[in-house]
Amino acid sequence: MQRRLVTPVAVVAGLLWGASPLLFFTQEGYVQGLVDLLRTRPVSAVADLLEADHVVPWIWLMFVPKAISTDALVWTVGLGLWLPNREGWPGSALAAFLSQRPVVGEIMLTLSDLLAGVLLSLGLVAFARWFMGLIEPGD
Repeated sequence: MQRRLVTPVAVVAGLLWGASPLLFFTQEGYVQGLVDLLRTRPVSAVADLLEADHVVPWIWLMFVPKAISTDALVWTVGLGLWLPNREGWPGSALAAFLSQRPVVGEIMLTLSDLLAGVLLSLGLVAFARWFMGLIEPGD
């Protein structure tokens, strides 16, 4: 019983984790800011998150799904859009796409944030199960 309950709880926690950055800004504002940033230079949201000066300790954990999903979008969707033209870098191709279709960008970013939160949460549960299997006596 207890083992069956962990996965749905992890999925709900992951959805909340992925949606938590929406407390700080809207997707519309994030799409426009992302477009502006991607046009200027190659960036990595994960690297920027790790380098940031955090005023409130541990608040950066809330933004991990958003950083991972943003980088994943740049290097999957952006790479697919960049391959035919090969001008700039994949992020600039994604920026051009998102600037023409802001609603699609909001949907893509929201879904990828939620998916990243769920995958990270399930990954943490799997890691905890593996680790507990190492320290518990054999079944």
